[in-house]
Amino acid sequence: MPEESNNKRQIGGENSKNEPRRLHVIVLSGLGALLCVVAAILSFMGDDAALIESGSVQVYNLTLLVGTAAFACFLVSMISQKRNWGAGGASWVKAGALVFLFLMFCLIFVFREPASLAVEWNRVSPVDEAVHYQYCVQSNYDSRHAIGNDRVRNVSFFGSSRSFHVVAEGEHYASCLSSGDACALRECPTGQIWWVGGLQWGTEVVRDADASGETKALACKPVDAKTITLESYDEYGYRYEYE
Repeated sequence: MPEESNNKRQIGGENSKNEPRRLHVIVLSGLGALLCVVAAILSFMGDDAALIESGSVQVYNLTLLVGTAAFACFLVSMISQKRNWGAGGASWVKAGALVFLFLMFCLIFVFREPASLAVEWNRVSPVDEAVHYQYCVQSNYDSRHAIGNDRVRNVSFFGSSRSFHVVAEGEHYASCLSSGDACALRECPTGQIWWVGGLQWGTEVVRDADASGETKALACKPVDAKTITLESYDEYGYRYEYE
């Protein structure tokens, strides 16, 4: 009896070894190999690959992201074989979910200076060419979570921030500045970001330094003089709200 059970185990082991590789394992391995080749090409490019521009889109440190994605594919492929996942659709879902979760973990907790990632997209306002909209997604666990000229590091794990710039032109602003009393001011929203750990995304509005006067590209509006005064703004004319 013991010999028969040993023979069955040996036969079972040989059959498991002879089983064809699952399709999702082949796809993950092939995708990981392809990403490795791409990462190698980007690394050989040196400093030219540190910043890749395509039209109005800029990508910083793409090599790091490609290499991490390749490692995630190989890791999930090994886990799938070790756990002997089947060939059904559930295995594809589990494999995709694990790759996604691994990448999100790296984006939120791992990447930081000098190994940080960023993707930026710049767009000129159709109303005013002096106004530029910047859309950014970045991964940097040491990020200040700041927009505009903010000098305060917000250390909360997740949250959001908005920035506003006071309209510092015209006789009305000059009278408020000289009197020091609470008076109605106008401000323009200049950016908003959200973050979870080191993963940060949001928008920022940048206006050319030589531009003057109000513009329809910025949704400027009066503020409540009882809650917001000139003291609410920093030396650059910005104020910030955190949530």
